[in-house]
Amino acid sequence: MCGNTESGIVAGRPKLFDDRTLALLVDSLESRLKRLDPGAGMLAERTQLNYQLTNLRALSDRALSDRVLLLPSRGGSQALPRAQALVGFQVSLDPKDAYVNAVAEVEITITSKAGIRQPPALVALLPREKTFNAAMVSKEAGGALQDTDTISMERLSPTREQVRGCATGYHEGERDITLAWQFKPVFGKDRVDPGARQVYALLALPTSASEEYLADVHVHTHWRTLKRPKHKNASDLIEDSMRDELWPDAIRYNPAEMEASLKPKINDLRFVPAGPGQVLVMADGDNFLADTSVMFGNVTQTGPSLSIQREKHLQFTAPAQSLTDNDLFLTGRFAVPVPLVDAHATQQQWTSDPAWGLKIEYARAHPKDSLQCEIRIKLKSRQRKKPLPEMIVNRTLVSAAGRVFPVTGVETEPTDSDALLIRFDAPTADVRASRQVTVARLFGGELYRDSAELVLEDDITATTVSLLAATQDDVMLAVSGSGFSSLAVVQIAGTAYTRWTKPALLVDGSTMLTLKVRRQALEGVKQLTVGQGFAQPLILPIPDLTPNEASRMKPRRRVPPK
Repeated sequence: MCGNTESGIVAGRPKLFDDRTLALLVDSLESRLKRLDPGAGMLAERTQLNYQLTNLRALSDRALSDRVLLLPSRGGSQALPRAQALVGFQVSLDPKDAYVNAVAEVEITITSKAGIRQPPALVALLPREKTFNAAMVSKEAGGALQDTDTISMERLSPTREQVRGCATGYHEGERDITLAWQFKPVFGKDRVDPGARQVYALLALPTSASEEYLADVHVHTHWRTLKRPKHKNASDLIEDSMRDELWPDAIRYNPAEMEASLKPKINDLRFVPAGPGQVLVMADGDNFLADTSVMFGNVTQTGPSLSIQREKHLQFTAPAQSLTDNDLFLTGRFAVPVPLVDAHATQQQWTSDPAWGLKIEYARAHPKDSLQCEIRIKLKSRQRKKPLPEMIVNRTLVSAAGRVFPVTGVETEPTDSDALLIRFDAPTADVRASRQVTVARLFGGELYRDSAELVLEDDITATTVSLLAATQDDVMLAVSGSGFSSLAVVQIAGTAYTRWTKPALLVDGSTMLTLKVRRQALEGVKQLTVGQGFAQPLILPIPDLTPNEASRMKPRRRVPPK
């Protein structure tokens, strides 16, 4: 550094921003535009804000030369996508009495140190603050006068170090790009408003997004008088205000590496029930930035629906069904979406463990009574070994019968010591309506999610008992329903009829049972019961046993299966 260190102009070292900053600037300008009074006095400010918005939105449609870098090669040229960098500088102004009626100038030269002998290309210069201030109201004019307080510009070459004895080691070259900002007093004031300003330069770099970009920064500042020079060839620069600084390697930019280091990182995950059908998910990690969002299925949670603390803790509430059926992903400003999985799920020693993962061996429902059934799910690992109970209990959800059940305990399957068994009760009607069952260990990824068809064992219906034929000694009855198998049982007055009794109970498909009963056994009996396995017995009335003329013939003999 050399020159006047008390000039009242200080430029901070460069800061690198990503494209999201442009979107934030657009949001800020749009918000200010909405708050403006629609009166005539604000017309000029509204016009200026609209102009800035138009320019910012146009930056998303950059010129081809700002997007692609053409390098000479054999037989033509090679095209590479150019990296883009938004470089920001904070300029602090403290105008001294010696610089009344003067403009503050900050001139910044960026010198590329990449192997390509080209400077960056300027896409746009962006003053962060509005580029004008209302200074006074003219009663004669009947409205407000506006004046520009910030001017941005690109220069062909930097101002040379003119202070006597000043030398920072900077040398002008072909890899330079020079940018400048002027800050001037507005109407009615004789000096620049003190305070900090933030200015930006959007640059297309002479490197690709996968390469590192390195550059020196040379800063020259001075005051320029607004008064007309006394002599024709005199300079309007105030020489004793000039200062120069050289910052070697002040810009170091590697987009791919920087974005990878800033993507969300997961250290710990857990969940607790949060009301009917809801789950509260809590995650600890790093880089949970303000614009982080959570995706699962076709649902995205962001903004107020996420609670983020110190960029290290995140929590949100979501439907348990959605979390059971879908993997979760964190998306942020940087890099690609990150799976919301347990840290162990990404470690090779865990994924290669024989006990890792889940596989449903069977899913069955046994009726307990006419309304409830017990669901039993047999689990093994993906390698058909016994899963780790500690990886399942209080970490797993089961979606079945139209609802989600937390797994609070497991047991060893009685007939298979290499399997675990999950039990819980559910309404039989709900099981009939939804036969799909899914077991998901939350935050375990696809290896810890499996689905199967839920079999409702002995799920029978019995609707009517019909008289098929009758003689003086016997009657032939038919029971209509569904779900009948060879295990069906019909009881009449304490006597059980099955496929193994004489006379035998015959099963016609799965919708009809037929049996021949001695008329004497039906005397005084008004109803019969139908059962099957674990099913709750069903009671049906027996019809009038008086046969019509057509049914008095002797019924055809049926031969029971052996």
